[in-house]
Amino acid sequence: MNGRFVICALTAATMLGAWAPGASAAMTSAQECTSWTTQFDKEIKTHANKAKAPAAKLERDQGVAECKSGNSTEGAKKLEQALNDIGIKPATK
Repeated sequence: MNGRFVICALTAATMLGAWAPGASAAMTSAQECTSWTTQFDKEIKTHANKAKAPAAKLERDQGVAECKSGNSTEGAKKLEQALNDIGIKPATK
């Protein structure tokens, strides 16, 4: 009986943990567009001297344009690449 209680308690704790407020969930591509644009704009200030910074800025602009035109999946990919080009890991990725 004690073993069943432990299993039930662990199962409940696991299920509650998955639904707990603040539990991280994958962002949609539209959310990635917003988050990664903001992240890039902040990070480029201190990474402007990177070799790929000019290309990254262009990639960022193309990504933002894609996001604004409704193609957030492609836009997010470009923004992710722009961040990677300046050596930054995209937030929550």
